[in-house]
Amino acid sequence: MSTVYRGAFATLWITLQANEALGILDADYLEDYFGNDSQVSLYHIASDTHYPVLMLDQPLVTPLIPYDIFKGQIAMASLPDGAYQVRGRCRDVGGNYTILSAVQSPLGGEQVLAMEFNIQPGQGLHFTVQLPFGLIRMGLDMGTLDRPTLPHHLLNRDQPMAELRTVLER
Repeated sequence: MSTVYRGAFATLWITLQANEALGILDADYLEDYFGNDSQVSLYHIASDTHYPVLMLDQPLVTPLIPYDIFKGQIAMASLPDGAYQVRGRCRDVGGNYTILSAVQSPLGGEQVLAMEFNIQPGQGLHFTVQLPFGLIRMGLDMGTLDRPTLPHHLLNRDQPMAELRTVLER
């Protein structure tokens, strides 16, 4: 199981990428554990709690393959440390259903793909886990960059000049 280290990050980004175009379920391409459209559930195993994550299609990433990449985010502060499962359902254009870890009402005969990770305190970077059916990317996004202050003489560039002009027409 892969680990996401909390560090000083504020946001957990989740990208789900299929290795083919997804087909529509009843009203959208993804459903969470409870069947809610356009989202997946992050299930915290220790507390038996589901956290919904709205997932948006990313058509500009692979313009020739529609509805294959979806991205969502959730605040790290809302997630306790521990083991998680990404839960939900999707379907390919041929009508074959796939369950991501688990769903409340399985149809029977679906392919089940376990998607699990840990959130722990500490420092770390984003990562990509390559799976046989596609990939799952998780990354952390900070609110601000923490970089050292550079003295002006090290920048070695001219100061910008500004000029304001007004024109009156009669």
